Amino acid sequence: MKKIIITISFIVCAIAAYSQNSIFKNPDNHAYWGAKLDLDFNIPGAYKTPVGNFDFSSGVGVGIGAYYNMPIVANLYFEPGLTFYFDTFKTGELTVSTDENNIVTTRPRVEKVGFRVPLLVGYRFDVLKGVSVSAFTGPELGIGLSAKLKDDTLEKDGMEMNLYSGDNVLYSDGAWHRFGMNWQVGASVTVDRFTIGLTGSIGLTDVVESDKITFRENAVRLSAAYNF
Repeated sequence: MKKIIITISFIVCAIAAYSQNSIFKNPDNHAYWGAKLDLDFNIPGAYKTPVGNFDFSSGVGVGIGAYYNMPIVANLYFEPGLTFYFDTFKTGELTVSTDENNIVTTRPRVEKVGFRVPLLVGYRFDVLKGVSVSAFTGPELGIGLSAKLKDDTLEKDGMEMNLYSGDNVLYSDGAWHRFGMNWQVGASVTVDRFTIGLTGSIGLTDVVESDKITFRENAVRLSAAYNF
């Protein structure tokens, strides 16, 4: 029993000594670039209008990007980045009149392409040699290149809709903004040069150019990255 107590005490002291030296302030901190892949799980909010709500269904997307990690003080860091994304989600049931004699009920998909610019502040905990855990948060600027409402039925009738133009059936109250802002909160684990992260992205700005409509986009992202 005495040997067990001595062994446990030695381990605790070793961990404490290592923690004081490295876990909160690693002397080997340096700036570095990284590249990552994102798997997006899009969770759009309700499309709220004065006459009721219009629900969207969740969807998936992908992103590829790069970032630059810059130490500030101790293990506190600033990490700007740039990600090119392709995201999708679906509307609820939509009844569309394609002409005077043709009315269809469908669930079109939204397809968005653009860039995300996260500006994150985080703290890294170096728990073991070559292994660290990070927590981070910060704003994320969205820059839209393309946003289309697409459906096989609508495309067959020549009704693919550009959501940024405002010239569409579903969103006659206003076009979608090309620029928006979300807030990211997440955590990651790094082993040597490889990082796995999980991030929540909460919509801060309304998507539609109308003071009568509230609609924001949220997402959860799983990322895999390599640090150079």
